[in-house]
Amino acid sequence: MLTGETITEVRPDPTVTISFDGNRCAIRPRRLSAGEQVVAYVDERGLKTEGAILLQLSEAFTYEDLRDLVGPDGSILPRRTRPPKGLEVLAFVGPLAEATTIPSVIAGLCTSGGVGGGPGRVWLTRAVEVAR
Repeated sequence: MLTGETITEVRPDPTVTISFDGNRCAIRPRRLSAGEQVVAYVDERGLKTEGAILLQLSEAFTYEDLRDLVGPDGSILPRRTRPPKGLEVLAFVGPLAEATTIPSVIAGLCTSGGVGGGPGRVWLTRAVEVAR
């Protein structure tokens, strides 16, 4: 309350950003330390889209397994309702979310479409190592 006005909302700076430009889903930074994260989603086209999902991978479910599950970028969203064993959903992001990461590998999944009965489509980021 420096100006005499009460601050009602504080928006923390993101530690992880997932972005989508209509053709590519990207994640920054390239390497991350384990702990509490503030995750932001940005649609670079300026559209209001569904957002992204932050995923944690494991030895039981690797990045290659995830790529096999979702298919090439722009594929129709798989109809599976639960994450496979070894894959954990850390956060549904849009525009900000909080997540706790442990030493592992994470990736982002951008979604678009599915409105009006059409199929949803997905794009996968590269993998990011989460260090101790």
